[in-house]
Amino acid sequence: MTKVDVRYDLSTSLVVMCCIASFGLSVGNPTITPPLLAGVEVPASRLVAGAPILSAYMTIDQGTGHVVGASGLSVRGSGGLGGLLNTIYPTARKIPILSISMHLNLEAALRLRPDAVFVVAGDGEIWKQIGFPRAIELSFDAGSLEASKRKIWHELGRLAGKSYRAQRLLDQAQVNLTQLRLRLAGLGDIDDTRAISLHRSVDGQWILDGRQSNFNLKFDEVRGVSVAGRFSGPLNIEALFGQNPDVILITADGADSSSKTEANVFRQDPVFRSLRAVQIGRVYLTPSFTFLNDPAEDPLLLEWVARVFHPELNVRLLRQHFREVYKNIYDYDISETEIDQTIWPEKNEQSSELNHDSLDVRRTDICKD
Repeated sequence: MTKVDVRYDLSTSLVVMCCIASFGLSVGNPTITPPLLAGVEVPASRLVAGAPILSAYMTIDQGTGHVVGASGLSVRGSGGLGGLLNTIYPTARKIPILSISMHLNLEAALRLRPDAVFVVAGDGEIWKQIGFPRAIELSFDAGSLEASKRKIWHELGRLAGKSYRAQRLLDQAQVNLTQLRLRLAGLGDIDDTRAISLHRSVDGQWILDGRQSNFNLKFDEVRGVSVAGRFSGPLNIEALFGQNPDVILITADGADSSSKTEANVFRQDPVFRSLRAVQIGRVYLTPSFTFLNDPAEDPLLLEWVARVFHPELNVRLLRQHFREVYKNIYDYDISETEIDQTIWPEKNEQSSELNHDSLDVRRTDICKD
């Protein structure tokens, strides 16, 4: 068994929150045990995914042709922004599901004769016991998150036999980030936007995403700052009013249609009406996003967050950016309706900045292509 130890505090979506409960996160020095693919022949032709790697792997390998099975959680979280990867690569809907959760059914997986299996933390031992040398165990640690995710991305490129494509996508994402930083620098001496992000647990409880969560770590890139505590946990209403953020983001689970109503639920709750963000109309439902597919999704997600945090920012049209990214990475002509499925303009119509022309070109003549 090969293990990459990248322990991580996840809170990107309800899918990933399930990962937190099951991964059994532990505290320790962040390490990555190289090489990730020791004992695995590359490129792999028969991959089984228990861990949530599918969105990244599909992006690099340009489809699911080498995926022979997956856990239910991995498939459920594979759709990418707005679930569009399942449209671009419709065979993703036909991947055999080997378990409901992220823990693979061992017999079902072995019947598929895989040459590589990705499993979640704690599941590698059983593969080791049966003498299967090609199980790749993933766990997550916040200590070196971005470096760890880049390593996994590169190794997925090797696994697919497409290292050049993986590197090219990383390089392009870095170019996009550099351009965004330059535009933000052009705003001059402005205060960072004070923000928090929340999501709803399966039992209806509001969960505050900590500063070390996957999404909140991105705030620094767009001149924002999380005013939450370091780690995620149940929302403390008294503490929330003490923080009184400028912007509140409700993170969406693209696989769960009920999450799309949560921003309105929060806005209309009498408990929260006196919060600054609610009063000035700055509570937003975020685009749904996945884990590990950052080179494809981050350029769009960061553009969206930058526009929400800094409405005065002279950014290029978000919708045009979507069209460019999906064409360049997936050779896919994304429609206006599909963009709507990602940025939820109708779900955010009560939030002031999302009526701005840069987020919906169809509402103004000034931003027509």
